Amino acid sequence: MHAIVAVEKRDELDEELLEVGMSVQTGDEICDRAIEEANDRKEDDSEVIIIKLEDDPADSSITEFELLHDEDNPEVKKLSFKAFYYL
Repeated sequence: MHAIVAVEKRDELDEELLEVGMSVQTGDEICDRAIEEANDRKEDDSEVIIIKLEDDPADSSITEFELLHDEDNPEVKKLSFKAFYYL
């Protein structure tokens, strides 16, 4: 399996973060954690990745990503931003 190195729809995540006053750097942290988790997943694991930020009350959030198969090459997986919830 090919390693995932980027998040699709990242601009949508950045927009959501900025709307609630969170930084794009926080988005970098969220995406890095999601990519790491996605690359650690086995083939039969869930296709949804949830990243929770709870350390700083100002940044408490849940971000949902989806693992997708590339249409042209099913062996390649992609990570796509799905939803952001500010707590």
